[in-house]
Amino acid sequence: MKTILPASAVIVGLLLVVLGFSWSSLFPASRVWTPEKNERKSELASEITRLRFAIVQAENNPNMQSGPNPAELKSTHIELKKEFDLLQEEFENARDSPGSTGSTVKWLGIILTIGGSLFVFANRQG
Repeated sequence: MKTILPASAVIVGLLLVVLGFSWSSLFPASRVWTPEKNERKSELASEITRLRFAIVQAENNPNMQSGPNPAELKSTHIELKKEFDLLQEEFENARDSPGSTGSTVKWLGIILTIGGSLFVFANRQG
């Protein structure tokens, strides 16, 4: 039992190292972040930029009879900005998640491999 457990730790550690290096290939960010979300994010960015200019123009040239209402433009801008921020956060999570998970799995495997190897060599010396 003394030799089976450390040897198993070495084997599992090596498997985790291999899994950690291939994690980004097995679970790519494109699995979560779709082209439709990317297109929507681009549309929102364009619309937010357009609204910023419209708000500035409406505030600098107030016209009570016609033209857009600055308050309505600001509320629309805030709503679109919230949706954009949610998509941006989702994008960043999709981009970073495979790399950070793969790194965690890889380092866990390295620790198990080194720890198991130390126990194997200690048992052989004793």
